Amino acid sequence: MWVQGKVLDLENLNSKNGAIAGSHLRLNDPIGASLVFKMPTTNYTNIVVSFATRRSGSGAGTQYWSYTTDSINFMLFDSIFPSDAGPALKILNFTGLADVADNENFALSVGF
Repeated sequence: MWVQGKVLDLENLNSKNGAIAGSHLRLNDPIGASLVFKMPTTNYTNIVVSFATRRSGSGAGTQYWSYTTDSINFMLFDSIFPSDAGPALKILNFTGLADVADNENFALSVGF
C-alpha cells in the first residue's frame, strides 16, 4: 500500500477564500485497505468535515467512513460511492453527535 500526494489541476471544491489547490491523497490498490485520520476536535463544536473525492476506473467503488470518539472503537457513519469523473464535494456532518465536539480522541477512518 502506498499513499501518494501531489498537486492536481482540478476543480478546487474544498478550498476556502480563493486558496489554490493543494496536495491530494491517493491510495494505490485500495481494495481491503483503510486510512485513519486523527482529528482532535478539542475546543471545537458543530463538527463538519468536507472533502473532494473521486475514483479511477479501477479504484474502489465504495468508501466506508467511520468515526471514533475513544480512538479504539469505530462506528460506521456513511458510505460514499465516488464516480469515475471529476472530483465531487462530500460532507460529513457530525453536529448532531455531542461526543464528537471537544474530543481529543476523535478520528475518522475510510475503508475501501
